[in-house]
Amino acid sequence: MCQLIGKYGIGLKSPSYHELKDKYLRKEVDNTMSLLEKHKAMWRKSGCSIMSDGWTNKKRRSICNFLVNSPNGTIFFTSIDTSDISKTADKVFEMIDDIVEQVGEENVIQIVTDNAANYKAAGEMLMEKRKKLFWTPCAAHCIDLMLEDLEKKIKVMDRMLDDEERDKVDLQLEVFKHERGLFGFSSAKSMRFKKTPADWWESYGADTPKLQRFSIRILSLTCSSSGCRILRFTIQITIHDSTTLDRF
Repeated sequence: MCQLIGKYGIGLKSPSYHELKDKYLRKEVDNTMSLLEKHKAMWRKSGCSIMSDGWTNKKRRSICNFLVNSPNGTIFFTSIDTSDISKTADKVFEMIDDIVEQVGEENVIQIVTDNAANYKAAGEMLMEKRKKLFWTPCAAHCIDLMLEDLEKKIKVMDRMLDDEERDKVDLQLEVFKHERGLFGFSSAKSMRFKKTPADWWESYGADTPKLQRFSIRILSLTCSSSGCRILRFTIQITIHDSTTLDRF
């Protein structure tokens, strides 16, 4: 920005206070909402993971950030001040359940949180209520290891698919195993280690649409909520430690 100002030279007029808080702020909000819509489209297509991260800011307020991860990347969704909220399993469940509702239950495949007992209990309550999503402790049970052999992961299929869908996936799995149709193309074989798994299934899984969708949704998942921690500093400065915001 400073370089652009320098190139303009003498006479650059800075925006007024009114322009900053109205015109340019509105423009940035519109840009952010446009970006969010692109992420939402990917959530509907490939599914997504909700990641949570609890921490304490410089003012000793307890904060819980929620981010959503998909093949398009990780995006900040919301931040909740939990200073006055009891951290019981029931309260944690209610908080996460509300986030799932906002993101859309049909889009959410897994919830990634820390391994604390209250979060574990809340995760189990969430899986009991919402039958097609998983709770995953951050990095402890890596999705990649859990799904090394797709054919053997019956529990995953049982949770994400109903009986009719599971039967179709089982039948289509035979097409994949025996490299029939598109799976037998030389390009499909050569690109297995050049494309990401989700992109590979997008390109070559059209002959087995149920298996393709299931594979893309599973292979697009994250297995860590570490992305939450990367954004802590920015969120702390721009939201929770802003003296300007505190006055309103």
